[in-house]
Amino acid sequence: MLGELPILRYGGSTYLIQPLVFIPVCRTTLLTMLSALYSLLEVLVVLLPVLLSVAFMTIIERKVLAGMQRRVGPNVVGYYGTLQPFADALKLVVKEMIIPQHATKSLFFLAPIISLVFSLIG
Repeated sequence: MLGELPILRYGGSTYLIQPLVFIPVCRTTLLTMLSALYSLLEVLVVLLPVLLSVAFMTIIERKVLAGMQRRVGPNVVGYYGTLQPFADALKLVVKEMIIPQHATKSLFFLAPIISLVFSLIG
């Protein structure tokens, strides 16, 4: 029948298949979305090379300091340690946040931001 939704049976379960619904979008909304996407792309084009250059300057700095101290330096992750900054970034993101039990959580998170803002203002 035309008015019924198609049914998919898989593994003893029954699923209703929803038809695609097209939402009409006016032209100005579409242009605004494309403009925002283009702005985001411009930011990424500038920001990505800067972040990569900082990451690889960190490798160079660590290798030079290791050479001065007669050590090997970072050489475990990737080819001669080239992926070390990405491993450090992943470690920073995945690291567990420890919050003191009797601390005010909002103030605990806002304190570094407040100190940064006041240091940049003053």
